[in-house]
Amino acid sequence: MKIGIFDSGLGGVNILNSIINSNSPLIGDIFYVADTINVPYGNKDIEELELIVGNIISFLENKGCELIISACNTSSSTVLNKLKQKTKIPIIGTIEPTINFVKETFHHKNLIILATKVTIESKIFENALSACDYNVYPVACPKLVDAIEFMNPSLEIEDLLNRYLQIDINASEPIGILLGCTHYPLIKSQIKEVASKRFSNEIIILDPCERISSEALNLISKDSLINKSKRVYIYDTFDIELIKKKIDYYFKFDKASVYFEKISNTKPLDELKINHP
Repeated sequence: MKIGIFDSGLGGVNILNSIINSNSPLIGDIFYVADTINVPYGNKDIEELELIVGNIISFLENKGCELIISACNTSSSTVLNKLKQKTKIPIIGTIEPTINFVKETFHHKNLIILATKVTIESKIFENALSACDYNVYPVACPKLVDAIEFMNPSLEIEDLLNRYLQIDINASEPIGILLGCTHYPLIKSQIKEVASKRFSNEIIILDPCERISSEALNLISKDSLINKSKRVYIYDTFDIELIKKKIDYYFKFDKASVYFEKISNTKPLDELKINHP
């Protein structure tokens, strides 16, 4: 089965990495679109986001993908349900797997949600998790994705986190911090370090990326043919050398078997003709 994955930039590579490491014989070629020219999605208005994401879904359809993963909480929480109605290809987002992951793994009361401005404003996590009797503290982090994408120095990221985590929580039990953006696992050690200094409580980082990948893999039919072709294609809408550098910086996985190509954003992505080697 061919799988398509997309995100506004680097964050979805966490999902890509998990899919690759699953070593499932049912997975064929994987196509990843890093829409870096439009990063961050979390600062876009809904109409623009719908056009951007719709074009990427069309592009992945034209690559023959049989399953698409929206590896972005912003698109998953806003435009994905509407766009699902325009395709017959199954598309999995990040929201339901993330909510299920929290409910099954975090058994304390106080829960901080770190996410983009648009995701926080949608209240999709806040409403679902408040209904499960969590004390939810939603925190919009409008500059954090850019800081991660541009590989800003640790001190700059630490400064942002200190500003975002100015929350008063009067409780002695552990505090959970949900990483409500797929970029945030790339700095989860820093998030835990800053939060541990800010609060006297035990800090539990909730990273749902493995769960999102697992639920996507569960959608693959057990009757699917075993695939001999397992190439990975990474497309970037801004600078292919830069995303190679970012992947080296954050992941350090073997790029020898990965095919990279820049795609233009000057016309709808589904109109592009890209020839594979």
